Amino acid sequence: MESLRIIRFSVGCAVVYGIIHDQVTAHVCVEYFTVSHPSLLDIRDPTVLGLAWGIIATWWVGLGLGMPLALVARVGPRPKLTVRDVRRPVLLLMLGVGLTSALAGLVGYSLARTGDAHIPYYYVTSVPRARHALFIADAWAHENAYTVGTVGGLLVCLWVLRRRGYTGRGGVVFRWGQATRRLWQHTWDTSARPNVLARLLTVLALTILVLGTYALCGSWFGAAGDVEPAYVALALGWPIVLLVFWVVGTAALLVARQPRAAGIFLVLCLVLGVVVAAVLFALASSTGASVVEAFLVLDLAVIYAAWRLVLRPSITVPPQP
Repeated sequence: MESLRIIRFSVGCAVVYGIIHDQVTAHVCVEYFTVSHPSLLDIRDPTVLGLAWGIIATWWVGLGLGMPLALVARVGPRPKLTVRDVRRPVLLLMLGVGLTSALAGLVGYSLARTGDAHIPYYYVTSVPRARHALFIADAWAHENAYTVGTVGGLLVCLWVLRRRGYTGRGGVVFRWGQATRRLWQHTWDTSARPNVLARLLTVLALTILVLGTYALCGSWFGAAGDVEPAYVALALGWPIVLLVFWVVGTAALLVARQPRAAGIFLVLCLVLGVVVAAVLFALASSTGASVVEAFLVLDLAVIYAAWRLVLRPSITVPPQP
């Protein structure tokens, strides 16, 4: 059955990647596995630990990718895809996870060396001080792998939908996109051109968001596993950043003569506040890598939307003679 082949291939890719990934991180800092993971028969050998945890920690991730991938590839009246069709995007996903994990590990190591990132306080006495930076490198690499793997898996599923024609004309995703586009056309007044003041206020709002999220990331870097600073940032820091961003952003939209868009912006900020708060709550005890990546995606998405709607130069069509 082709669906089972897709699931089997996804699980196999995840397990192979996990073994390679954990072989590297176990040899970088074996304490990451012996101290922060449950004991496996008191094994201390990095090769054996990398092999064991490479399987234990990834088979279920592959299953979580393979099941929805098989669903979007096989269910429905559109032409169905086989495991051969999804092989390349899944392999590219594994490559992307590996490259970004290596980069995340290097960033975490650099921050630890400069004293900006710390291992959880309950591991301080169990890990030699000289290996703290290597421990952080492993932690950041592993956090990144789960984050990028999750987001990348969703993108692969969307690619499959597009390949099968569900995002093309007449497809479900296409119809949803058209409905969203019509709603936005009723919300955004295309005849109103943003002036200089509106653009300046937009830049100010973006600056507040970027600097605010950067400051919030510091709460995770310096927390050293203590969830209290993270909860303070969640309860006070994030609402303040979002409130100031909303006030300045609303002012920019009103100056740009977009009152209906200002109302939609309020709803979006409320939804964004709840979603980000839930993500931060789930990551309260993390070392900060996933928090940085989440805020990076958020900031880039908001900057892109601001550029498309307000900041980019207006394109005017010369009158026809």
